[in-house]
Amino acid sequence: MGHLRIMQQLSGMDASFLHAELPHVHMHIAPLYIYDVSTAPKGSVRFKTILDVFRQRLGASTVFR
Repeated sequence: MGHLRIMQQLSGMDASFLHAELPHVHMHIAPLYIYDVSTAPKGSVRFKTILDVFRQRLGASTVFR
């Protein structure tokens, strides 16, 4: 029957960001990753490889389990 999802209370900081967000004031953030191909195996970085790394590590974060 699918995955059981347990709701968790927001942290104080998360709640303050949510409360402060307005239609014209966006409080969300997004990361920017810069990949240095000179340090990559064979000198290239493929998007599929980046997705694979995220997929392998997703379970390490309690938020995404």
